[in-house]
Amino acid sequence: MVKYKDLESGKVLQYLIDRFNKDRTPEIFYSVLRCFRDSYVWIPCTVSSISDDDIKKFSKANARDTIVSSDNIKLKPDILQSGDKFFFPVFSSVDQMGDYGRNFSKIEKHSFEAMGMALAHKETIGIVVDAFTCPFIIDKELFKIIENIPSNIEE
Repeated sequence: MVKYKDLESGKVLQYLIDRFNKDRTPEIFYSVLRCFRDSYVWIPCTVSSISDDDIKKFSKANARDTIVSSDNIKLKPDILQSGDKFFFPVFSSVDQMGDYGRNFSKIEKHSFEAMGMALAHKETIGIVVDAFTCPFIIDKELFKIIENIPSNIEE
C-alpha cells in the first residue's frame, strides 16, 4: 500500500515506467498499470474558447497572479501523432513535458478522467505517458482492466 502523497510528484510512476522499459516483464507491466490507476497526470491543452473580459484580465495580470475567469474557458487537449497512429498524451509531472509543455496550458486530472478524455477522441489508439522522456503506451483496450485494478492507496 502507498499513500497518495507518495504518488503526487509522479516520480513513482516515472520510476516504474523506466524500469519496465529496461525489463519488460508482466509483473513490472502490471505495477505500472496499478500505479497509473491511482495517479493524477498532467494533460497539455490549448485554449479553444475564452471571453473578451477574461482576455483583458489575463493581459493585465502579472506573473504569479491568480486570475479567476468570469466565463467558462474551454480547453482542448493536444493529440500526438506517430506515423498513422494518434495518442492522447499525459505526463507524470509538468517537468516531463520539457520544452513541448511551454506552448500549452496544463491541467491535472486523475488517470480515470484522462482515460475518459482519450476515449472521447475516436482517432486515438490510447494514451502515451511521458512521450518525450520515457514513453509508455496504454492501449484503449486496457482501460477497463485498469479501472478494475484495486486501488493501492492507503486510506
